[in-house]
Amino acid sequence: TRFLTNIAPLALLLMISLMVGDWFVAGNAARELLQEQMANAAKIAAEGVPYFLESGQSLIKDLASDPKLYTTRGDELAQVVEYKMRSVPYFRQLYLLDSQGDLLVGYPDNDYQSAMTPQEEQAGVQLALNGIDVQSYTAPPVEGENAAQVSFIASVHDQSGMIQGVLIGRTDLATNPATAPILNSLTELVGEDGEGLLLDDYGRILYHSDPSLVMTNYTGLIADQAVFYDATAPDGTRDLVYYQPAAGRPWGIVLTIPARRAQELAIQ
Repeated sequence: TRFLTNIAPLALLLMISLMVGDWFVAGNAARELLQEQMANAAKIAAEGVPYFLESGQSLIKDLASDPKLYTTRGDELAQVVEYKMRSVPYFRQLYLLDSQGDLLVGYPDNDYQSAMTPQEEQAGVQLALNGIDVQSYTAPPVEGENAAQVSFIASVHDQSGMIQGVLIGRTDLATNPATAPILNSLTELVGEDGEGLLLDDYGRILYHSDPSLVMTNYTGLIADQAVFYDATAPDGTRDLVYYQPAAGRPWGIVLTIPARRAQELAIQ
């Protein structure tokens, strides 16, 4: 009886130590597993950004090289722009401006109003008229959508090299075929209780499950390299956050999941 009485506290202490140790080891393993999964998903999304931007710039430059854009006018010019729009399932809208920056024709509609476009795009049009061949800018989303638009701008040159106008192609991240892998990587891992964000070079949110937050400034950590850290959610709980800069581009990927997932995985 004395032996059992003396050994019981030690046995209890050993059991508690073993349980705490198991929980600590399992928790670290679960956290490392989630970090690896988030890193893989963020890397896939980040690798898709340069492809999307380079494809858009290449396509708008090729479309702007057609002599018909400055040798035809009226209905024939409208047909040329319509054909280009249908032949390249990349852009959502095409606008052709003259050498003064005024609209000549647009497809599928002529709703382009230079005064209502973002200031960056207005500046881009002026740069294109001054000789900058290809540019890209982010723009607010279509009302009700949860992904921003991207405008690709190219100068229209004649055979002598003179600038005859500007071609603008707009696409949105939600429907563009080149961004489908990016958005899938942002949404599949985080699930309904997490967040997957795409940021532009100004730190603005280009994609978010909440449309009201698109084109607002991201307030979390932005770094020059991949980083994994803990953050406090708006409701006071703890989140796991992974930030991944895009390859060769000043865009970024942010994945956020509740920290309780690591605890649930550790219990399993």
